[in-house]
Amino acid sequence: MTSPSSPPPRPRAASTGSPGATLLADPATRAIVAHLGAAGAGSLDATQIAGAVQLSLTGRLVRDRLRILERRGVVVATSRAASDGSAPTRWALTDAGRDLHRLLSLITRITAHAARLPEASGQAKATDAVVGCTLSALDDPIVRTVARQLGAASFLEPLELEAACTGIPRRTLYRRLGPLVDAGAILRETTRQVPRSTRYALVDRWRPVVAVLVLIAWWESRHPGAASPPADLDLAGAMTIVSPRVRPRRGGDAVVRWVVAEPGARFASFDTATADGAVVTRASDAATPTATVRAPLAAWTAALVEGSFGPLEITGDAAQAEAMLAAFRAALLAYVR
Repeated sequence: MTSPSSPPPRPRAASTGSPGATLLADPATRAIVAHLGAAGAGSLDATQIAGAVQLSLTGRLVRDRLRILERRGVVVATSRAASDGSAPTRWALTDAGRDLHRLLSLITRITAHAARLPEASGQAKATDAVVGCTLSALDDPIVRTVARQLGAASFLEPLELEAACTGIPRRTLYRRLGPLVDAGAILRETTRQVPRSTRYALVDRWRPVVAVLVLIAWWESRHPGAASPPADLDLAGAMTIVSPRVRPRRGGDAVVRWVVAEPGARFASFDTATADGAVVTRASDAATPTATVRAPLAAWTAALVEGSFGPLEITGDAAQAEAMLAAFRAALLAYVR
């Protein structure tokens, strides 16, 4: 296995409904957002941006990305190019762009913690590469499926993992697993006994990286014009991945049912259960939960990111529900506190 600071793999699958991740996975877009954000209230032209970054970006490439970001409402032209060519178009971030810049800073912090990147000067380029690969991986539906299935178990043997990832061709599955193992995000353990056996596990320190998907969905809900198509966050999957790191309050077992009141939402209902001091996420059953929390996806992301529980509709034991949600929020945002 390579060093834990090795970047996660670049996936080959197409994005499926995460505009923010798709935007930020692109190195040129990240550079533009980062440098316009650093400019504060000022503005820059394409040549200034291209010359300031550590990547080999041409002015033409930067102008192409700026046009895309302008259509998304992330940047705005503060002045247009003069007809005689004496002055170029200058650009600044919009409110959505400034939020995206802050989001990028949080994503960088989360990724640096998980990958154990050294805190040293001169590491900006290496850190940006790891951030880009992490975003690309999170935008890959196959990687998300693998992470969810491994997140729900301590270890899975190959046949168990293949059965859990129904619909993913075996060859494709292992092509994804290899780079994730090399990156240190997934552990591949092989026994020395005869016959030898292999099993896989999601490395614990990478679990909070799923917060990136929640943060992006939160940004998308705040700026729907910049996020089209709308976000498709698998909230149950995110909670499954982070569940082993949740530390519930003492005071007995509880089952809290989470309902995503969103038309067409995936896994629109799921339970989080406390038993013997641990929390697990599972499919909802016929049993009556201790509490039920219902809200649209935007309210869920606001609750998890901002701690805004007010818009949530809670029935049953509200104290237990809010305690469970606070415990999940603390585990999810462990690397940004």
